Amino acid sequence: MRAENFDGLQVAIHLVEKVVIDQLLLIDLVCMGITGREAIITSAKDRTHSSNSLHYKGLAIDIRTSGLSRPDQLKLVLALQGSLGDSWDVVLEQTHIHIEYDPKR
Repeated sequence: MRAENFDGLQVAIHLVEKVVIDQLLLIDLVCMGITGREAIITSAKDRTHSSNSLHYKGLAIDIRTSGLSRPDQLKLVLALQGSLGDSWDVVLEQTHIHIEYDPKR
């Protein structure tokens, strides 16, 4: 797993909460199993997001989808959601997969 973006700004992966850090290896393994490549984190507790985004609380990351076919993107989303469980939301966006820790009450 690595962290990088396209515009030279640093990805603040060191600022995410432990609950997210604890799942990074799993996310990477699922990504490797589905796509044959490591997960690339493009955003964490940095950059600009919607005002209520869990990125600002250190509870969300985005991973790169460029170079992946749409079917592989969909497979990856389903595999991540199944592996992470119900306390996590995994959303396919236009340019990335958004992963956030958001336990339901």
